[in-house]
Amino acid sequence: MDGYKLFRRDWQGNRGNVVSLYVTDCFDCIELSDCDDQVEYFWVKMRGKANKADILLGVCSRPPKQDEEVN
Repeated sequence: MDGYKLFRRDWQGNRGNVVSLYVTDCFDCIELSDCDDQVEYFWVKMRGKANKADILLGVCSRPPKQDEEVN
């Protein structure tokens, strides 16, 4: 989408399993690289404006057949 930055994580071997986030271009963002192969998630750090604190935003998905231990 024009005017937005896409953050996306596709999981290998899990057809159709995608977690994504669109953030407007006016925010300075980076994706943090910490990940776990059993849990579908990722973290994005949004830099605060005008001496405001940074925002850490997490996106996750729970597949319907996920083991209770993983939850």
